[in-house]
Amino acid sequence: MIGIITNTGKPRTLEAQNRLTDILDSRGILYRTYTEASEISGSGEELECVVTVGGDGSLLRAARYAVEHDVPVFGINLGRVGFLTEVKEDRMEEAVDRYLAHDFTEERRMMLHCRLNGKTVRHALNDVLVSKSSFSGLTQIDVSVDRDRVGTVFCDGMLTATPTGSTGYTLSAGGPVLYADLDAIVVTPVCSHSVYIRPFVVRPDSVISFEMRDSGFICIDGSQTADVHKGDIISVTKSDRTFRLIRFDHTNIAGLIREKLC
Repeated sequence: MIGIITNTGKPRTLEAQNRLTDILDSRGILYRTYTEASEISGSGEELECVVTVGGDGSLLRAARYAVEHDVPVFGINLGRVGFLTEVKEDRMEEAVDRYLAHDFTEERRMMLHCRLNGKTVRHALNDVLVSKSSFSGLTQIDVSVDRDRVGTVFCDGMLTATPTGSTGYTLSAGGPVLYADLDAIVVTPVCSHSVYIRPFVVRPDSVISFEMRDSGFICIDGSQTADVHKGDIISVTKSDRTFRLIRFDHTNIAGLIREKLC
């Protein structure tokens, strides 16, 4: 059984989903369609694979629930960028046939574990953002790594990202790109006025801690997840979970950045 998650908010997605289901029907493959990624958890169905139809955001939303059931994912890209959703719309049939022939590579992508005052908030495939709550002004965030104080950052927020997430918000905030097979965590200030603290990379077993001086919120993989208040401590570590991403071709990350972002 293959699960199909479609972002119905994007143009052409239902049309693309119908083409995908026609391909699966012609090959006698059982499938189930979902309009929300959260439906995976409540379906009670044993899925061998999840296919997302949309953009990278659709795949990120699916990842949260696919990881809980240890199900691999690949994405049909109808978005603009597509670092994770590598299958172009006109290659759907080829991708299905290659999947059925086991002609693909499965990558285990590192994830992050975010805690608020010691309690689990969520696991992240891309990034964890600790942000101010208001549009104007700056917030102050005390940053530590393995209990060693880095400093107080005056900024809009602080980003912690996996190698997968380093090509997302972190890249636009001036952080470095990490290759996907690198085991490391990148920490990047967002619009920082503290020029002595620049983006930095730490070991995967590090504990990155942020103590809030103001109110704000935590955003995980692009979704606002929890409110935070003065004195709250957000800690980010490597997760014990990994995300199973199906790849059909070798990805040249530098070439992809040139193609998608230049």
